[in-house]
Amino acid sequence: MRIPGHEECFVCGKDSEIALEFLTEGGRVIAGFHLPEKFQSFKGIVHGGVLASILAEAMGTAVSLFESKFLGKRICVEYHAPVRPEVRYRVHGEVVRREGRKIFARAEIYDTDGNLCASAEGLFIALR
Repeated sequence: MRIPGHEECFVCGKDSEIALEFLTEGGRVIAGFHLPEKFQSFKGIVHGGVLASILAEAMGTAVSLFESKFLGKRICVEYHAPVRPEVRYRVHGEVVRREGRKIFARAEIYDTDGNLCASAEGLFIALR
């Protein structure tokens, strides 16, 4: 699953090296991924900005299950453990609640052992 109109997105677009392919499961979205070394900051650690983009994409894709037109207003990211290049991870995203046009979402990145590596909360605004 991809958000319509995001074909050129550097996180989920058709030519992206990240190329997240989300599946829906019980109202949330899930995608597996691994990142090449070119996405690292310090040797052996993926750049936090790349992880923030993946978390934002997971939240946005979850929001797209309920809204076709929206914009991100704010995300807050927390890093729990290093994410390594060339290692398999999964990202989950879901909508937590709605208040009028405000849509609150969260996303998490886990390693294959189920350890939480990064998490985010976000606020999205449905467009009129």
